[in-house]
Amino acid sequence: MINQESHIVYKNCLGSVAQNDLDMTFELTMHGKTVSLTPQQFLRLKNKVKSFNLEAMLLQEGHAVEILIIPEHDEVFVLTCIEMVQIRDLFSGSMVMLSLNSILQDALKPALF
Repeated sequence: MINQESHIVYKNCLGSVAQNDLDMTFELTMHGKTVSLTPQQFLRLKNKVKSFNLEAMLLQEGHAVEILIIPEHDEVFVLTCIEMVQIRDLFSGSMVMLSLNSILQDALKPALF
């Protein structure tokens, strides 16, 4: 569950990413679990997800799944190929929204002062 101090940065059918400004963390919610991540952990996890070879998963016979481990929290997610695409979208969309938010704040700062 997302903290009251958090606001959703991006969400899709797999889950959501929220930003908590009070403790400067990101909250990743998926499969009914919420994991609080520092910005460094968030970026490491994003890069880990990006490194998974989707093409190899698709070409595999049988049920192709990827195991995503978040060591700092002892969390394990078992993701199907479709969920891998969705989690990539979750991270990409979050990064776009965070960049857009920074651009808007920079543009509005001079107008506010």
